[in-house]
Amino acid sequence: MTATNNGYATLVMLAAAVPALAQPRNQSAVPAIQFGRDIVPVLTKAGCNSGGCHGSFQGRGGLRLSLLGFDPEMDFDALVRESHGRRIFPAHPESSLFLQKPTGAMPHKGGKRLTPGTESYRILRDWIAQGYPGPKKGDPKILKLEVQPAEAILQPKQQLALRVQAIWSDGVKQDATPWALYESTSDRVAEVSAEGLVKASQPGRAAVTVRYLGQVFAVTVTVPYRGKDQLPLIAKSNFIDEHIATEWRKLKLIPASPADDGAFLRRVSLDLTGSLPTVEEVRRFAESRDPARRTKLIDELLDRPEYVDYWSL
Repeated sequence: MTATNNGYATLVMLAAAVPALAQPRNQSAVPAIQFGRDIVPVLTKAGCNSGGCHGSFQGRGGLRLSLLGFDPEMDFDALVRESHGRRIFPAHPESSLFLQKPTGAMPHKGGKRLTPGTESYRILRDWIAQGYPGPKKGDPKILKLEVQPAEAILQPKQQLALRVQAIWSDGVKQDATPWALYESTSDRVAEVSAEGLVKASQPGRAAVTVRYLGQVFAVTVTVPYRGKDQLPLIAKSNFIDEHIATEWRKLKLIPASPADDGAFLRRVSLDLTGSLPTVEEVRRFAESRDPARRTKLIDELLDRPEYVDYWSL
């Protein structure tokens, strides 16, 4: 009887130690959460499985996750089974170490990564309340990303919100905008926030890279210069020139005048072979009256072994 009473007293003490929170949600009304489709993106967005945190080779604080969630099975074992399962507390999900540390309720070297009440927090909490199901062999796989818009022309200080959809093998189109990762190749041209809001700064061209569960999509952002809408007539000798002229029009750039023969010879020799032309080559090119001499020079340089050696570097 004494042991029973002591056990009851211990349970009362444990219950009193649990913080008073709102009543648990009705789990029958909550969509089923999948580890790979829902949990891994939240961890990735929070930076938990980055190379500077638990995704590093040696892990952090005794927890090691796969880098950017490439191995959901490994991550599930680390979170649920390792350390005697102490990271998950199914009787009261909010008291799980899995939620207490990233929210700052308990000491965490990685700092605060989650805020109670947010959608990311809700997903993790509901996953625990649903019995923390793990990844299965038959789980759907992500096929591709669709990002709107795929290309944008913005004026300085103009903003644009990107919308990201993940297409899955079971036909589901998931709004991945809040959990995708965004990065601009040139912040001075176009900055992008963690929520996918692009803000144009100064004229130029940038690519905003969108990453989600191993899928990558690049959005081209153009901020035109204050040039003319109409370009002067430009001689085009091949399809590459067509593409270049199209980009000039988007950027409203007026191309520089063609280089003279001496500058052309010097530049193309350095570009293709990494060396300057000889005196004899300069004299021969300058004396040529062949209208196709530039094209023929390029073909000649491409046939040289120096071209192979230089570009193999």
